[in-house]
Amino acid sequence: MQSFKILKFYDSPSHHVIEEISKLFSTTPYYIQSSSNIFLIKFEVEELLNNEKEIKYQSNKFSFLIMTNYKFEALIKFQAKYNIQEIIDATFQFQENGNEVSEELTDDWYQLLIDQQFTKLNFKLKEYKCIIQDIKFLINDDNVTIDQYGDFYINDVGNCYIPKLAQFLLEGSNNE
Repeated sequence: MQSFKILKFYDSPSHHVIEEISKLFSTTPYYIQSSSNIFLIKFEVEELLNNEKEIKYQSNKFSFLIMTNYKFEALIKFQAKYNIQEIIDATFQFQENGNEVSEELTDDWYQLLIDQQFTKLNFKLKEYKCIIQDIKFLINDDNVTIDQYGDFYINDVGNCYIPKLAQFLLEGSNNE
């Protein structure tokens, strides 16, 4: 499984800029272009930590995708548009201490998410001061995970729906 961060550049970057930024995220740089200024950049945690200062310095060129409960809900609501065949799992965590929620609550909230009962789910999440930590789903027989930091974990980097989904989560739409 490969890990990608979604970056939205403030201007349309040149190929050279993307190459240089990609090198800060991975020892084997690779990226997928979603639109003229949205890219999925392959990352390795160790490389991110090693280049943290330089990434911060370069961050005046781009912003990262940060997921919210509402973006996760939009993912579920528009799943057919992005060929999501099945939502496999979801993880919830407490905002204050970052601990995962009990299995019983997770099962209940997961069902609310699948049933698209977002009003009831949001009420419960606010009541318990929790957030959606990540969602695992299936696109074209590829297990995909997206977490609260906007990180994508995918097997098939050629999956044509992933760039469209990235653009949707950043901009609320895509060029279709």
